[in-house]
This record gives sequence, C-alpha cells and structure tokens, in this order.
Amino acid sequence: MSVLTEDAQRRPELFRWYGRPEDAKFRAWLESNRWLEQCPPDLLKFWQETGGGDAFETETILGPSGDMPSGDDVVAVNRAMRSRGMPERFILYHTGLLMSAVDTTQGDYVELDPATFSVRRRFRSLEDWYVLTLRKEYGQRYGLGTLHMRRA
Repeated sequence: MSVLTEDAQRRPELFRWYGRPEDAKFRAWLESNRWLEQCPPDLLKFWQETGGGDAFETETILGPSGDMPSGDDVVAVNRAMRSRGMPERFILYHTGLLMSAVDTTQGDYVELDPATFSVRRRFRSLEDWYVLTLRKEYGQRYGLGTLHMRRA
C-alpha cells in the first residue's frame, strides 16, 4: 500500500477520487491514448484504482475518469498544455500547487515549470513524488503524521 493510499484511507475527507474505471474501458482508454507503454506501472495502478481525483484543497490528480468541464480530464488537459508548448515527451498528470508530469523519455516523474515546461525536479516513483511534494506541503497541516520513506 502506498503512502498516498494510506493517507486517503486515514483522512478520506481530504481526497475525492473519481472512482475505479471498469477494467475493459480502462484498458481501451490506455490503448487509445498510447499511454500503456508510456506511463510507469505505479501511475497506471493508481489510475486503475482511483480514476484520479482531488486532494487537499487545491490539488488535482488528472485521470481517465476526470471530466472536461471541470478541467480534470487528463487527455484534454494534456492537449491544452501541448498547444501552449509542452513537449510531447511529457504526460501531465497533476495540477495545483505545482505541475507534475511523467517524462516518457526518462520513465520518471517530474515537476515542471508552468511557464516554460522545463524540469524543476525529478522523482523516481509516484510515491516519492507524493511524499516530497504534496505530503510535504500538506501533511503537517492535516495531521498526517511523521513519515519514514520506504525504499524498494
């Protein structure tokens, strides 16, 4: 179980997931967007379990179950960011306090500068990204407790 999942179970009022997509629809969605080969397994697993959603007061983890009117649809948001100059190698999966993407050429997670789309920081996993960004910002404020990083 990931720290993100544990935090969501401990404080469910802080996390609103869109809901687990049906397996066949999820696989078809991945294949139609060619993301099955491009996204790391931990992000795919997170999307399959939650569909994406909102965390804390300002954070959106884009996903396959997000909708366009609310700006939470990962495909539409990526299309919009590419029209603003975001390189094709990035798949944006988070907006809010910062802008986060998968770097498909490196296979890792990155924090992007929202104006230039340059990489500010890199993370080796979705867990590292969450712990070193969102949890670092919001953890103490919401009483999520002290955390010791787990290493695989």
